[in-house]
Amino acid sequence: MLRPFALGLCLSLFAAPAWAIEENPDESSEEDSYIPNKFTINLKAAWVHFKDDRSISDTGNVGARIGFDVCAWAQLQLGSEYMKARVDITANDSSVTDDVGDLRMVPTYIDLRVDISDIDPTIPWPCTWVYPELIVGVGYMHVRLNEDSDFAGDISYHSGALLRGGLALTLGDRKSRVTFSVECIYTWVARDLELDDDPATNNFPSRINLDYLEIGAVFTWKF
Repeated sequence: MLRPFALGLCLSLFAAPAWAIEENPDESSEEDSYIPNKFTINLKAAWVHFKDDRSISDTGNVGARIGFDVCAWAQLQLGSEYMKARVDITANDSSVTDDVGDLRMVPTYIDLRVDISDIDPTIPWPCTWVYPELIVGVGYMHVRLNEDSDFAGDISYHSGALLRGGLALTLGDRKSRVTFSVECIYTWVARDLELDDDPATNNFPSRINLDYLEIGAVFTWKF
């Protein structure tokens, strides 16, 4: 009985290295099957300049986005932001300025971000850790105006659609887990603030444009 057992033990010892060699490729194939950097979480802070800067003061915004790679050089991002600005209506003759209140805007949007340096891999990009992105997007702007002043006229406001477009410059290797970006985006807002037709508002503009330009910084975590 001891001989078969000893023979089996010896064969097992000789076969052990072979088993180890066969197991290693399986482990590496499992690791290679994972595709990193498919999703992103993006945290953003920006400075905002309104087109109608006579009426709406410059402000800042903060927001967050989640992204999903649709191909090697493009990503879809869904995001939302919050900003608050002061509204001061200036008369057409610039003789009177009335403080109206606080404007609160919450844009929710979906962006397509295209890495224009990676569309054609046959064209070399000189710096692999700095690359530009083209941004286009659509969304919905939620608007509220807190009228906390003695302004005699009435202002109507409506939520509505928005369009976005701009450029970003990303710092960091494309395959790294963490990157940093600076971006410049112009947002067109479909609905403006409107002053109702009233004798008290005859000397004021009839509309306040809500379009704005923002310059922001974005921290991105890829996983």
